[in-house]
Amino acid sequence: MTQVCNKTFNSSNPTYNACVGENGGASIRTYASGYKESTAILLKKALRNSAYLDILVYPIVYNARHYIELSLKSTIEYLDFFNKVLNPKFCAEKNLKTHSLKELMNKIKVLSAVEPRYKEVVECVEDFVSDYYEIDDSAETFRFPLFHNGMKKHLEDQGCINLGDFADQFSKMSEQLDLLDTVNDCLNEEYRVETVACGLSRDVLQQIAQKLPTLPWNRESLFDKIAEEIKTQYSLSANQFSKVIDKIKTHREFSSYFGKEIALEDLSVKRLRYFRKVYENFRNNKFPFTSEEYTTEISKLSKKFTLKELSAIAALREIGSYCGYLSEDYDYVRSKRLNESKDLILRFELLQNKRTLVYIKEGLKKTGQPTLMQVLVDC
Repeated sequence: MTQVCNKTFNSSNPTYNACVGENGGASIRTYASGYKESTAILLKKALRNSAYLDILVYPIVYNARHYIELSLKSTIEYLDFFNKVLNPKFCAEKNLKTHSLKELMNKIKVLSAVEPRYKEVVECVEDFVSDYYEIDDSAETFRFPLFHNGMKKHLEDQGCINLGDFADQFSKMSEQLDLLDTVNDCLNEEYRVETVACGLSRDVLQQIAQKLPTLPWNRESLFDKIAEEIKTQYSLSANQFSKVIDKIKTHREFSSYFGKEIALEDLSVKRLRYFRKVYENFRNNKFPFTSEEYTTEISKLSKKFTLKELSAIAALREIGSYCGYLSEDYDYVRSKRLNESKDLILRFELLQNKRTLVYIKEGLKKTGQPTLMQVLVDC
């Protein structure tokens, strides 16, 4: 599309330039945030000066309503993705053109049924959204004074809207929609790794793994009894249960819950212990180096390790330092580090940070490595 640069939509004064389109990186949530903030700004103006109440009520409620619509549509995008991960045959609706808040809310209730962690927040959001679709489900009521046929005026039976009460409810509703966004983001971090089996989410697989007895699985460990309880709870057939167990047994983190350790490649207890010694000796120095001496020291230390060893250690540090990473991210992060130099990994990712050993320990915990964790048990 050709850029519009007329007298109204020019960008000659950089002081007031607003970034839009590809330049702004806007998403549906960016638009929703804009309508949310504009509602708050207009409410503040109207409540400070009652002379504006009768004219600002229309853009105020319209902006609030559009904020809701965009927030719900954003949530549906997430839910479509989650359903697709759980069921590859799931087909999302390609063009969600409806403006009906009631339809959008009902769609969310259907799509979120696969994920119990949505239940409470969706119910709370609906309590507020229902107030809006009772008065304006079509997105027309606060945009135009008359219905489409031009024969009847909108809001004839309403008479008044108390913007003070509206503001209180809008604030409470915004908190719930913000919470919904948080749930969307958190679950997206989980579903992106696509650890699922037989329609069960990663969270459910983790719960099942935590229920399993420590190996060996025999009569003494009551495995058969626990297996029957799991199949009943999650409505699994014997074949489905076998597939779930196979998925858990090959999962680096989940298998560690019942005593099956899947060791990391390229990092042994001996080499991790040696890294700890090198790291602590380096950190205990007073760093009386010039820039050139510092570079020389890093280069000397890098010769003591292979790139694979440092990539593994750096990957553990990274996933251990960021709560958004899951155990499945280890292999991806490690593969990225294999494209870097040993000097850079040591200098910028491992030796400079005083919490490196703490983060590595957390990374080992995430990836289910109790043997390696013993090297850092006191960190």
